[in-house]
Amino acid sequence: MAKPIRRTGGFFGGSTLSVVGPADPDTSAGISGHDSGRARFDVYVGQLVRGWGYWRVGVYNVTNMRHARQRSYPDAAGGAATSSSVMTLTPRLYLTPGTLF
Repeated sequence: MAKPIRRTGGFFGGSTLSVVGPADPDTSAGISGHDSGRARFDVYVGQLVRGWGYWRVGVYNVTNMRHARQRSYPDAAGGAATSSSVMTLTPRLYLTPGTLF
């Protein structure tokens, strides 16, 4: 959801929700795995400064998204190997200046 920018000036804001469900990637023969589901929520506010441009401040990944994945594959000796990883993407604050055409 987002509130449109007015060319006469004023504040604007919005948010974004990104949701990715769990998946079993089909990468190549002999390799299997699983990616966990995850969700990310971002928010932003800004102001249009008439005759100059705009500024925007936001918080990326308010939900502190966690991404886990697991892979199984054959090793060089003909056995099976498994690798797992967990990534936690921390929230980030950003500032964007810009101009309108």
